[in-house]
Amino acid sequence: MQNDIKIALIARMDKTGLGIQTYQYFKCFRPHKTLVIDFSGYKPGKQHPEWYKDKGQTVKFHKGLLNQEAIDWITEDVDVILSMEIFYNYGVINLAKQRGVKTVLQYNAEFLDYFNNKFIPYPTMLLAPSAWKLHEVKALAQGKCKVEYLPLPIDREALPFRLRSQAKDFLHIAGMPTHMDRNGTLIFIEAMKHVKSDVNFIIRTQQELPEIKDERCKVYNEVDNYEDLYSEGDVFVMPRRYAGLCLPLNESLSTGMIPIMTHCSPQDLFLDRINLIAPCSSDKFMARTEIEVYNADPEELAERIDWLANVKRETIEDLSRKADKLATEWSWQNMRAKYLQLFRSLRNVKT
Repeated sequence: MQNDIKIALIARMDKTGLGIQTYQYFKCFRPHKTLVIDFSGYKPGKQHPEWYKDKGQTVKFHKGLLNQEAIDWITEDVDVILSMEIFYNYGVINLAKQRGVKTVLQYNAEFLDYFNNKFIPYPTMLLAPSAWKLHEVKALAQGKCKVEYLPLPIDREALPFRLRSQAKDFLHIAGMPTHMDRNGTLIFIEAMKHVKSDVNFIIRTQQELPEIKDERCKVYNEVDNYEDLYSEGDVFVMPRRYAGLCLPLNESLSTGMIPIMTHCSPQDLFLDRINLIAPCSSDKFMARTEIEVYNADPEELAERIDWLANVKRETIEDLSRKADKLATEWSWQNMRAKYLQLFRSLRNVKT
């Protein structure tokens, strides 16, 4: 039970990875109170306040960055405040410290402000949803706040397992536009040209794509619910170029899809070699810190697709079961208690 700890959540209601991530925490934690932010003024897109209604929970809606009224509300009568990526106003951390409230930021390393601004206040804990750049963050925050890693939980009820016995349909999630083609969409499109097998390709996208002339490929733009992204597909293909947390990977694993990704951090820590494509080159760019960017060889990716398309049924079923096993390990059912234990451990941390 979590009645002994009052959790406040700062959430989003747009159909982005961050929006889905915060909505999952709302559903599965049932926070003591939730501050839902309409961020359309900074990141245009349809807002979904219905996600947070009729749940029997205390919810307040706010537009844009937090003002003092919102900060007062979210820091009152709670033990822990959880936010993802940013706090939308660092005044949350300052007032929370005055009131003895602990703050937890589940960060994405490429957007972590502490890398290039030493004057902003640190939360009680920086919580990593993946092991990517974890050692760098620990070195950065040493003596300033706690740093812990817990995998992001997966909603197995929304994304039930289906055993795959063939590799016929290959799914790629392009998502929204990202710097330097983060999800490797252009690599995937190029790889399709080299695939010889009788397979189907599915691309789910929220961005404009180059013209695709391959008749085996279907392109979809929008879905009503995020779980519908995985209604088709036996193999999840994402030659990802950089970044840590990958919600589409976690979600595809839950449905039993077989992943193919680039052999780099963090997925090389938990995926088998058979699921990974060696990078053929790398590049760099500066976000909040220096980010290494990897390239996968489209022809090698095509060879792996052809291999899966023609391998024995038993191999496909074994790989699908391995996806299920990892998703079970990271399920809300298994991870929820670990998160609550971590939040409870903050009680003795001085603010």
